[in-house]
Amino acid sequence: MVTKLTRAFVSREQINKIANQVLGDLLPGQQDQSIYDASTGQNYEIGARLQLGERIFRYAQAGAAIVNPPNLHRLLVCKVTYAAAQDRVPDVIHPIGSTVIKLPDTNAAVNQYKNGWMEIWTAGGKFQFRRILSNTVSNGTYAWFTIDRGLDLAIAASGDQCSVHQNFYASVGPAGTTVGRETAMGMCQVHAGVALNSYFWLQTWGPAWVAATGTQPGAVANFRDVYMHSDGCINSANGETVGTTSPQRVGYAIETGTAGLNIIMLQLSP
Repeated sequence: MVTKLTRAFVSREQINKIANQVLGDLLPGQQDQSIYDASTGQNYEIGARLQLGERIFRYAQAGAAIVNPPNLHRLLVCKVTYAAAQDRVPDVIHPIGSTVIKLPDTNAAVNQYKNGWMEIWTAGGKFQFRRILSNTVSNGTYAWFTIDRGLDLAIAASGDQCSVHQNFYASVGPAGTTVGRETAMGMCQVHAGVALNSYFWLQTWGPAWVAATGTQPGAVANFRDVYMHSDGCINSANGETVGTTSPQRVGYAIETGTAGLNIIMLQLSP
């Protein structure tokens, strides 16, 4: 059987994009970084994807110290917060096709929002959603944000609104600070721990050993789904859903047996 190629030509840029999805989007002049090592300097784009066998990792920055024990074998959560101050009202017109958006900003660092997201709300409740490719440092009043596609709808000089969000992997740390309002992002494999603001690979998919609490998944018949407990440990659905509106499901138990199971199929970001 002959497989026909649907593309007559694959560019070098496309090949590089494919490689980055497997090997990680390495920054120019930087070096490869093991999943078992942290780095004080940034080697990859925040949120870069790395695939090692059946495991998937995302490049993250520690928004709080990750200590071993107890944090290493618990789920880490997103420390990026959203506040009303991130909602900005532009004071200049941005016509259709614009890729650079000028927004009020008093303290943004250069590329603080790189690989983050922008909500764009225009007249009549019309909505656009864009990736932020870069941003300038604030001049004390404004910052300029470059987005990945030109505007389909113009932004008015007043009344319309843009909301900016950092990349969700720009700040990751231990759970338990804001109980019930935290989202699991993945697992750390750096046994020496990760200092505040250091960079590391965060496992987001595939087999992982996670500390358990309450009724361990697999300890009782039909307890297979795995949920995050408030401290970053895992628990069964039965243990987490009592008195809880909607806990976060993070995966499922893999092995068969009557003992509690800690190796799970982590299912956060493939």
